[in-house]
This record gives sequence, structure tokens and C-alpha cells, in this order.
Amino acid sequence: MRILNSYEVSSMIDEIEQDVRNKYDLEDNWYGDCYPDEIHDLGIKIRVCNNEEEFEYLKTKVKELFERWAKDCVMEG
Repeated sequence: MRILNSYEVSSMIDEIEQDVRNKYDLEDNWYGDCYPDEIHDLGIKIRVCNNEEEFEYLKTKVKELFERWAKDCVMEG
């Protein structure tokens, strides 16, 4: 597995966020002005990851965090 550059990782995270946003019918920037620290931390781990299994695990964790926050937004709204 090749290591992704920061642009590729950011694009991947943006795609995951957009999928979750569309799934829960949320507005743009529903998470605030910038991604939470947990997402940034996972992005850093993804950038240095060189193992396909770990990559998929981290990608799933990003989606799970967005999903959890989206569900909270829907319940509050």
C-alpha cells in the first residue's frame, strides 16, 4: 500500500463527511468551522499508515465519528 499525501487524506475525509451529511440531510459545516481534533488525529494516523488493514480500520473510525455526531445533531434538531 502506498502512503497517501495530505491532500488525498483530506479529500477522503471530506468525502466521508459529505456521505454522512447527505445521509442525515444536514447542512454544510454542520460540525462547525473546522473538523474536530479527533478527525485531525485520525487523518495524521492515516497519512503515515502503510498497512491496508489499519488504513481500513482508521477510515471506518472516521466514518463512525461523523455518524455519531450526525445522529446527535439530528436528535438535537
